[in-house]
Amino acid sequence: MANKQVVFYTVIDPTGNDGTSGGPQTALNIINNIESLGFSVSICTPGGEFKDPNKSSFNIYHDIFNDPGGSFWFTIDDQSSLLNSKAPYIFSECAYTGCTTKPYGDDLYEISPLSNLTRQFIASAKVSMFASPLHRDEFERFINQPIDNCFLYAREIDTKKFNNLGVDRDIEYFTVGAMNHWKGTDIVVSQYKDQGLHIAGYGSTAFAGVVDLGTVPHDDLPEIYNRTKNFVHLPRWNEAFGRTVAEAALCGCNIIGNENVGALSYGKDLSDPSFYSNSKNLFIQMIKDNFS
Repeated sequence: MANKQVVFYTVIDPTGNDGTSGGPQTALNIINNIESLGFSVSICTPGGEFKDPNKSSFNIYHDIFNDPGGSFWFTIDDQSSLLNSKAPYIFSECAYTGCTTKPYGDDLYEISPLSNLTRQFIASAKVSMFASPLHRDEFERFINQPIDNCFLYAREIDTKKFNNLGVDRDIEYFTVGAMNHWKGTDIVVSQYKDQGLHIAGYGSTAFAGVVDLGTVPHDDLPEIYNRTKNFVHLPRWNEAFGRTVAEAALCGCNIIGNENVGALSYGKDLSDPSFYSNSKNLFIQMIKDNFS
């Protein structure tokens, strides 16, 4: 394919992030993997100059509805250009922003103007990309349609940073991330408070009976994971993947999760580093198979 230009359409420019948050890190992984195949990737956001999708070899539409209010979406004309592009594209989602404006997916599976639009994007996509079997299944429920052109992209984790050091573990239970209702923080606290539970993250952390570590830099998490016997994550929402669960498993923690953790829906050994390197290899092979 002579044209080696790719445009990465997205609401949030991942290059403006510190690289530790799950969504932007996934976007950067996607871009880096495509560039490794010799493609030149440019980023287009609603706040910048719109790039004609027809001038690309192929395009990525990544979380293009990632704003519940819709004020930062591409314009209606831009959306029409993306949907009707002659260039093939990947429709990529990190959560459920393409099918509902409810926080964390809520509990309403209703056909809406947004889910109808997303159904059209998925039907016309060369590939639709999701984070896990659970993520795909939930998307199908929202749009009320099977997704046949699907690629499951397990999140890439730095296995050199997150690994089992074989040290003594003095933390009985640990959870990290956003502290809120949908992440199930209150469930974790109610079950493991006064049992050595340590928590770290942001949001409401005013819980009795726990050790609050506050906001912990991402680079410091491997040490804490390696001190932890049991990593607990019990979300209420159907989490697309759950990067912290993968990180903790790689560091040797026993995982206490539930059926709402996307990473666990693979049914794989999440402590095996090859699971994540293979994810990268499978992604690159998917690009070669569909866009070379």
